Amino acid sequence: MLRMSLEGHADIPNVSLALVESGLLRLAAQNGPTYIILTEEDGSYMQAAGTAGRYALEARDAFGEGFLHWRAAKKEVASGVQATIYYRNRCSHEKHARRTCPITVDRGQVVGFEDVMESLLLFARARERHPSLYWHNVTAELLRTGAEKKICEIRPRNTNKGSDHG
Repeated sequence: MLRMSLEGHADIPNVSLALVESGLLRLAAQNGPTYIILTEEDGSYMQAAGTAGRYALEARDAFGEGFLHWRAAKKEVASGVQATIYYRNRCSHEKHARRTCPITVDRGQVVGFEDVMESLLLFARARERHPSLYWHNVTAELLRTGAEKKICEIRPRNTNKGSDHG
């Protein structure tokens, strides 16, 4: 079972491939939603956020209480240069104007709508990350430091560290 969350719309449980495609086409519209999330029952998901043909595309592999978080990229190695993608029709913190909440990513992690469309449709069909993109492990960016301990990495046993292509 797959649930679709599309900004400004009610979540759709057990979403069909046709509805995912429709949601993606709305995402590309000039004044449409600025993010879409497809979530599996176990908490794994793929999401895209952005406007003006510039998107951040991410996937999360959930397992038990742990997870690995990936961001799609056009290149295997990060460029080291930051880029900003804007999204949210309405800022949840009321700090930014319409469609200007920033997401900062590496310049190589900015993808186009075609990559978003192909990746989310593949995820909806097969629950896989698209093999034509590089998937950078960004789990460490999302983990928080506790007052007494620092969690450095959460991952399943017997997996490779670092970049994963596909």
